[in-house]
Amino acid sequence: MKNKSSVIVALFLLTSTVTACFFRGESDYEQQTKYAEDRILKDETLRKLDKLCKELPKPDDFGFLGKNAGNNTKFVGYKYKTSLSYETSKGILRRLFYAERLET
Repeated sequence: MKNKSSVIVALFLLTSTVTACFFRGESDYEQQTKYAEDRILKDETLRKLDKLCKELPKPDDFGFLGKNAGNNTKFVGYKYKTSLSYETSKGILRRLFYAERLET
């Protein structure tokens, strides 16, 4: 179970990093999300990643902005908006993921 938690945390961090890079400067989240959904429907690996991403815990204050899926690289990234500060958000996410690791 420890390995599963580590994989989930690694996937979340990788997805967050990739998403942050892709969405920087981009504002058409609706178009990007539609493209991502089309890619996900056509690719079994992306469907599995998308399912995993949907199941990850997130604070109630996180509002969905958009989604992205890799073209040449297999990844699914979600973009959220929150009124929480970066430090507060980071602390909440760490507690969510580390709490799962402590329970196993």
